[in-house]
Amino acid sequence: MAALYAELRQVNDFRNTRVAHIETKLDNAEEAWKAMIVWLRCIDKMVTMAS
Repeated sequence: MAALYAELRQVNDFRNTRVAHIETKLDNAEEAWKAMIVWLRCIDKMVTMAS
């Protein structure tokens, strides 16, 4: 569970600084892909926990 919370924190930090409030411009494709992988891993963990 702690691993999920750590990854969710990463997802929220990315969202809050790059997507929702654009404090930092998102112009690095590699960074965006890494954030997407973390997001998908969080979804997978949540689905697994709910099953």
